[in-house]
Amino acid sequence: SDSLSPGVRDNIVPQLRHDTLILHLQLNPNGDNPVFRSYREQCSTEVPRNTEVLCLNWAKGTTLIDNGNPTELIDEPRTILFRSANEVDATDMRIINNHRLGCYLTYWEPYRSAAYVFSPDPQLFSFKMTKPMVIGGAAVARRSGIIMDGRYEWVQGHWSIAKQDANDRFEDYWFGESPESREYLDPDAEKSLDVERLIQLSTGRGIQAKLDDWKTLSSFKLDTDDTARRLRLCWSTRGQGYAFRADCLRDFRGFVGAIQNRDAFSPRLSAFKNNVFTVAYRSGPPYLHHRNLHIESGTSATAVFVGFVPEQAELTRIKASLIKRITDMGGDREMVAIWYMDQNGTVIDHMDRQVPNISDDPSIDPVGIDNTNL
Repeated sequence: SDSLSPGVRDNIVPQLRHDTLILHLQLNPNGDNPVFRSYREQCSTEVPRNTEVLCLNWAKGTTLIDNGNPTELIDEPRTILFRSANEVDATDMRIINNHRLGCYLTYWEPYRSAAYVFSPDPQLFSFKMTKPMVIGGAAVARRSGIIMDGRYEWVQGHWSIAKQDANDRFEDYWFGESPESREYLDPDAEKSLDVERLIQLSTGRGIQAKLDDWKTLSSFKLDTDDTARRLRLCWSTRGQGYAFRADCLRDFRGFVGAIQNRDAFSPRLSAFKNNVFTVAYRSGPPYLHHRNLHIESGTSATAVFVGFVPEQAELTRIKASLIKRITDMGGDREMVAIWYMDQNGTVIDHMDRQVPNISDDPSIDPVGIDNTNL
């Protein structure tokens, strides 16, 4: 609450913009209030960027007794460490290892900041982190961010090493709401980032992203209310991050329904009607990054489900972006399906809805001149 003071805002905050590690003990059920966090934005605009902020809050489920009645104080802790995104170690291995120990990388895009969101449950974290500012010979060292070192839980009166990974609630949420999606997401369970990439690609949210760059993925954005969009962080039941996940879940269920109805595939995807194929994100080679259907013989295609009765302008934008992406990588732009559900509940392939032009412009051609469906 001290951050509300004009004296802090006018006299103290300007001194925090350089060479400082700020520990902000929020202990606040509304830590996303702009008044409480305005100082953070001021500390994130300086060059060079060498101030870091750790906002620490009570754990999820913290309860107060008010006149004998228990009242839950904290639902969304928003315990987050903010630092410059430059030089952050964002390899899949580092992100996944930190994830297992309850530290989740997100991107506070307006201020080009890495925002490490911590698991909301009561626990003790041990981590190493490069300093926000160094001088002397170490000044050229890479400031790679957080490396999780351990996680502890309070058991029978003392801290004990946690025996399991931190609970991100992914399986409870995704497979509880959509059991049919397990078949497509379970095979990559150990590669949690590939699961997020697959979901976003399959729902049209990863078309413009460079899928191997965490900062371009929509799910890595920290939303404006400080809730994480990360598709694996499923403890929230409200907030903008939750709304993003709920939309992705809805559309991925639509994708799964379309995938399981092979008879309705366009003739352009005839190879996938009669052959066994897998649904997966492929990390390499790069030309397969935006392909999510794969036959063992080597044929790959891209299929996305973009929702229920989408606007024509949105369909046009998605088609142009996807075809351009496929064409730029030298792929076959015939091997594309853009599915949506119409008002009658029928799944439509937008790639079959327009008569193709004789043109090499991928933003004009919805398919190709050899479309046997016409």
